[in-house]
Amino acid sequence: MIIFTLRDLGKDFIPWNLNNKNDVVGHHQPSQQFHVVFADGTVTVLPPETTNALDISDDGVALVTLASAQPALVEIATSAIDPISIPGFPVIQVNALSYKGDLVGSAGRSQFITDDWRGFIMNRKTKAITWIFPMIPLPPGAIPFLELSDLNNKGRASGRQGWVRGLEQLEVPIFYNGTTIVPIGTPAFISSASRITESDRIRVWYHPVPAPDYEGLYEGATGVLSPFLSGSILDVNTLGWILWSDNSASWDYYLTNGPTRKLDQLLPAGSGWSNLSAIRMNDNGSIIGFGRLAGEWHGYMLTPTYDIKVRETLVAQILWGIINDAGGVFTLGGRRHPVPPWGPLRELLAALPHELREELVAVIDRAQLDGPAAAQAFGSQIRGIVARYQQQNRRS
Repeated sequence: MIIFTLRDLGKDFIPWNLNNKNDVVGHHQPSQQFHVVFADGTVTVLPPETTNALDISDDGVALVTLASAQPALVEIATSAIDPISIPGFPVIQVNALSYKGDLVGSAGRSQFITDDWRGFIMNRKTKAITWIFPMIPLPPGAIPFLELSDLNNKGRASGRQGWVRGLEQLEVPIFYNGTTIVPIGTPAFISSASRITESDRIRVWYHPVPAPDYEGLYEGATGVLSPFLSGSILDVNTLGWILWSDNSASWDYYLTNGPTRKLDQLLPAGSGWSNLSAIRMNDNGSIIGFGRLAGEWHGYMLTPTYDIKVRETLVAQILWGIINDAGGVFTLGGRRHPVPPWGPLRELLAALPHELREELVAVIDRAQLDGPAAAQAFGSQIRGIVARYQQQNRRS
């Protein structure tokens, strides 16, 4: 069972994006400032040169647009600004950061899409660029283009490619799998592929004039494209959850994570909130948006809590004992993260990295702790998962 807790992000704050640590970037309307609201409630104002805040990485770097219209990275802890430029390409669109902070976008020789527009992936630390060129059949006289919109930690991206010839154009969503461009579905007059999850799940949309618009979910692992008929997809995540809105006059917002529920139904009883609108969702299932509280607009975050009922105390003791082998801390990205003493289990799990937590939850759900031998086998399995994750993390 999953229980959601509600967090107030502040009056007149419009959240725009979040990382997997539940840090949020957004716009505070009265002050016209762009803020980072951290998971612990701390608020940092981004530098005054910021005119838009687009994304935030798990290690505290924000993707922004400066007053000069140049994209830049901001090291939030120090407010240091690192403008992004590519020699020979005066026009750059940086659309997203991966959770580890690499950049994805498009670049052209001018603002016209017919002027050598191609996609790129930039390593944030080395500034090395991987160019992604359009690979689409062209009719005579047509000019190709390619744009990338999102990137995961595996270096895989989503976007679109197409061609333009006078007033004619044709586009198709694409999945870049790290080596190859994979077209998704049937080309249309306008199309897009926005979010890509760590499991290579992509939201796609088509505008095939004069036919009606349609959208779907593409699974990069299998190459299967499934139509989505319920409404408009806002976001998807690695857990398989879908955040969406209906297209009726009510314009309600829904979460499908097995069952489908309106966002208002996820609110704790007596919260005082209403009219929730949703914007984004991270891979942990946290949702950001804005709604009404005491007659005023506030930003919010809904955070899932995993209620695991498989002999919680014993499981927590075993898990804490394994983590305590390292002194009660978990090392990630060269930093030591304290883990709370055992119990309740949900706090232990919440302190762990997302990928590790999800693997542990799956094992805990299947655990049959019916004696000392079973408990010992369970402990060995958990120890192996933790050791493997730490080894992979050291290599990366």
